[in-house]
Amino acid sequence: MDPGAEAASERIIDVPLRSGLDRVNVITYFGFTKGDKCTGGSSYPDSGEFSWETTSGDMRHTRDAPKWLAQPGDEFSRYHAEIHRSSEMLNLTHATEYANAWWVIPRWREGASFAKGDTQPFMDVEISLDPEGQVLSQSVNDSCGVALIARQAEATVDQLLKAARK
Repeated sequence: MDPGAEAASERIIDVPLRSGLDRVNVITYFGFTKGDKCTGGSSYPDSGEFSWETTSGDMRHTRDAPKWLAQPGDEFSRYHAEIHRSSEMLNLTHATEYANAWWVIPRWREGASFAKGDTQPFMDVEISLDPEGQVLSQSVNDSCGVALIARQAEATVDQLLKAARK
């Protein structure tokens, strides 16, 4: 994002009426870099990779995330691109680095912090030396202005139904 820029996004989330849910808790994550420090390559929007089969209807798990990020069998989607620094001198004197955004959907395991049949997705955004690499250091993320913002909203299903009728 460029300095002073604003971004907004709206999504509709379907909640089945007969789900047995009393409350809905939604957490959204937004990761970005400051445009005056680093920019992602133009390939970022098309770089999506998934841990499941996307070309057929079976959604079969086909690939595990790196062990530093998730456990085997967890699902993920990932976007990445080479980053470019704000000056050509910095680009020439620094190793090639990548901006990575991982969205992980853990499966339930004994001792998990969520109920069986549920999941607790999370996002990881960082800069690394290779497209699947672990974060270099917080100072590298800071030098590119990498940030991850999380926002949460919770409402009863009754409140959502009343709002939908308006």
